[in-house]
Amino acid sequence: NRYYVHRVKKGETAYSICRAYGIGEAELKRDNPSVAKIYPNLQSDMWLKILITEATENPQKIEAEPAKTPATANVSRHQKSSTAADGVTLLEHKVRRKETLFSISNMYEVDIDFIKQYNPQIFAEGKGVIKARQVLQIPISLSGLKKGSAIKLSEQSARCDSGARSMSSLNVALLLPFNAEMQDDVEQLDRSFRFLEVYEGAMLALENLRQQGLSVNLSVFDTKSATTEMLLRNASLAKADLIIGPVYQEMLKPIAEFARQRNIKIVSPLLSVDSALYGNNNVFQIPVDFDKQMQQLLVHDGLNVKANNVILVSQRDEEASRNLRNDLRQYLPKTDSVIFRNMAVNKDSSAMEELRLLYETQLHRPTVKILQYKIGLQPRENQEVFLRIFNPEIENKVVVASQDEPFVSELLLNLKAFSDRYKCRITVYGTSSWQKFDNIERKLFYDLKLHVAAPYYIKYYSENVKQFVHSFREKYKTEPSQFAFQGYDVMLYFASAMHRYGKDFEGCLPYHKVPLLQSNYSFAPICADGAYENVGVFLLRYTPWLEIIQYE
Repeated sequence: NRYYVHRVKKGETAYSICRAYGIGEAELKRDNPSVAKIYPNLQSDMWLKILITEATENPQKIEAEPAKTPATANVSRHQKSSTAADGVTLLEHKVRRKETLFSISNMYEVDIDFIKQYNPQIFAEGKGVIKARQVLQIPISLSGLKKGSAIKLSEQSARCDSGARSMSSLNVALLLPFNAEMQDDVEQLDRSFRFLEVYEGAMLALENLRQQGLSVNLSVFDTKSATTEMLLRNASLAKADLIIGPVYQEMLKPIAEFARQRNIKIVSPLLSVDSALYGNNNVFQIPVDFDKQMQQLLVHDGLNVKANNVILVSQRDEEASRNLRNDLRQYLPKTDSVIFRNMAVNKDSSAMEELRLLYETQLHRPTVKILQYKIGLQPRENQEVFLRIFNPEIENKVVVASQDEPFVSELLLNLKAFSDRYKCRITVYGTSSWQKFDNIERKLFYDLKLHVAAPYYIKYYSENVKQFVHSFREKYKTEPSQFAFQGYDVMLYFASAMHRYGKDFEGCLPYHKVPLLQSNYSFAPICADGAYENVGVFLLRYTPWLEIIQYE
């Protein structure tokens, strides 16, 4: 408690740090022997001790060297520039240790999706994590542009609105594994019913489109009863304008290649596409990849460490949780990170009282704290862990890097107990998979103001949903599941896009707005001139008043 701890940032000098804290350079060298050896040079990310005195109680803002513009920030390290085929200026960037895609995006003020688009060879595996010494091509002439802004041109808008390429009739092929010939297996029967509901939802969408003047010739294939070779020889598939399905990777690859050769658009309604298909610009992926969900949740919510205490929690000794934690770090604010590990509790009650007093009086510093938490701790041990990292004066935003139900359940219970006892304000950020947990107390989501990015969200109070549910009950004598909603949305969206804009509709999708039931489609190319992936999610928050609210 005698020292401040200061982490040297890029551009700071010994002189600027000393002036900010009101100390002499001799004092800085005295308390930091490592600095004395290299003085006056300082290295980024060095930790310095600053003795607390009357002069240092109110440190001033540190003046760094003038910031370099994105275009010149790395000229000394990366002098090569080039021009892409579409005329975009590219600058080489060699990835340094600890750099993330998010930090590089901020450095050049270029959207992450643009960086991915111009580096297909690096992101061909579908991963958002980059490695040190990799060379990225940064599209600096797109600096400052948000996703999609490059195509929102007046000419494009006029072309899409003209209706010159509209189609009044379509051939659509629906490929689903009904397994109609093998229904003696109860488990298989349950899976078949799911795909049957996709079909039923799609049929209701076609009825809607027929009323709008679109005629659809629908060919339905049972992919469990036919081999890939049989499907590829079928004349109806070759005549299709649009293929929806299949839902298994081994069949999707050859059929997608078949579609590419014949310029047929193919939609993967339930499956993230394999990296082998990234270069196929006829492919559309509906499921939102997990990293896109978390990116939008954390980046769009703007976790401001100046106003909030940000804590990233992962499950100790759990590889999946550790990997998830490392993925999430690239989307958190670029700040100093302090790692907290829960230690064995001190049984001395006076020590716990000391810790409580420290918690109530601690000075908040702008950091992202990383807690590697162990499941099965006793209540007293939980208190010690949380007292060390939570701040009583501001909102504590807890990002949980786990999809393990027992771990999440125990953690939320402990967070709620701590919040109640110490009047600590806590907001939790989780994953959409939590909403499917069966053995978790749902009220915890509301009490801890859970935030999630959900690829699917059904507003049962909306007129469109009410009408769909009513029609589904009338026609099929049962309740629609999420699969029925999915079938409706996919068919309505893509068939109506072709109806309005023709077979090559992808350039008009930014203007294509239709009343979907559970989806929020927004498509972007995975790589330059490649497959399209859906990145549209609903940002949802649970409130203490037992509401789930969608926010922008």
